[in-house]
This record gives sequence, C-alpha cells and structure tokens, in this order.
Amino acid sequence: MLKRVSVRFVVPVMSVLVLLLAACAGGSAPAAPAAATSAPAAEPTVPPVQEAAPTVAPVEENAAEDAAAPSAGAVTFVIDPARSSVRFILTEMLSGVFTVVTGEGNGVAGSVTIDFSDYTATTISPIEIDARSLATDNGFRDQAIGRFILQHNQDEYRYIRFTPTRIEGLPTTVTVGQPFEFTVTGDLTIRTITRPVTFAVTVTPLSENEIQGSGSTVVMRGDFDLTIPSVPRVADVSEEVTLEIDFVAAAAQ
Repeated sequence: MLKRVSVRFVVPVMSVLVLLLAACAGGSAPAAPAAATSAPAAEPTVPPVQEAAPTVAPVEENAAEDAAAPSAGAVTFVIDPARSSVRFILTEMLSGVFTVVTGEGNGVAGSVTIDFSDYTATTISPIEIDARSLATDNGFRDQAIGRFILQHNQDEYRYIRFTPTRIEGLPTTVTVGQPFEFTVTGDLTIRTITRPVTFAVTVTPLSENEIQGSGSTVVMRGDFDLTIPSVPRVADVSEEVTLEIDFVAAAAQ
C-alpha cells in the first residue's frame, strides 16, 4: 500500500513542476523583444556644424588717410642744380635795335623744408646763385657784366644771395600734382648792397620725395648800383630787371 500512495503523489507533483517550469520558460522568453520595442535605441547626437567666420585682417586706423597724405613731420628738399636754372631779363637798345637780353645759368643752391603736419610752418634756406654761371647770347656783353656790372670776376662778388625773412600765403593742405602759390620776402645781396625784395612763388609737389617750382620778382638796377658802362653800340638799357628761378628739389637722403 505504501508504494501505490507514493506513486500517486509523485506524479501530480512532477506534473505541477513541469507546468511551473513551462510557465517560467514561456514568460521569460518574449521579454527581450518587448524591451526592444518599448525603448528604441536613441540615435547618436551629432552637434551642428557651425560655419567658420571669415578671417579678416585687422585694419589700421587712418590707413586710407595715410595712403593719401604724406607722412607727418618735416622733410628738407634740396635744390638740384642740374635740373634748375636762374636768369635775369632786361631790355637794351643795341645798334638801334630793341633787344631783350636774358642771362641764364644753373649755379643755384638752397633748400625748402616742408612740415607735412603744418604746411604753414614751411621754411626756405638762403638761396645762393653763382653769378659766374650766368651767360647771355653775346660774349662781349658777358665780359662787361663780369668786369663792370656784377663784377663777379672778383671772388668776393661771385655769389648773389637771397635770404628769406617772411613767407606768406602758404596753404593749409597740399595735393600731389596740384600747384599752389605764395610769396617770399627776403634780403637780396648783390656785391655789397642788400635790398628787400619779394618773390611770387609757385610750387608743385610731384611726390613725397620731389617738388618743383618757380619764382620771379622785379628789381631796379639803381637800387643795387648796377651801372652800365658806356659802350658806343649800346644806347639804352632798361632800369627794370626781372629775376627768375625755376627749380626741382629732391628730399634729402
């Protein structure tokens, strides 16, 4: 009897265990796909690409102005004798013919100092002219000038000097290539006599490194005791004498 009772209890117990195992197996198997559908994997986050800002070189202040205007400060321009000339002009009655006499040479020295931060502060050095460089179209006349009129054959009278004392009418602004006008008053010395004269001057800045200009004035021969020697062919010589200068000056190195 004991063996039969044991079998009867064993079978139901085994059946229950099998069902429990099956239930456990059946409940756990679909768990993986359920988790996959309920929480889908997040796509990787890629930060947005920002376009790089264009690189701009820093612009210096007043760059445009610096390109258009000369550098601030004073610059000295030295007259180039090879590209400059001085002359005197007068009239005479030669053998009954009215004649315009011009004596010209390039023996001129001097300088102009321009202050590019204040053009009105521009200065001009004494201008020196080698009278021996002056020549007309007549050799006999030139000899008379050298011996009796300017007397530049003598070393102490060789040079004519103009020493500026006042400049008026200078502009406040200057443009390359554009001429401007002003006046220069100073002391003109011929031999031992000095008189004040005023030149009307025009200057054109060719660049920051070169300028050109011209100047003229009228003097009276008697003011400088320029006596014309008595010559049979020369009947008359004008009292007025025009003095002119054309110059090119380059910035000193």
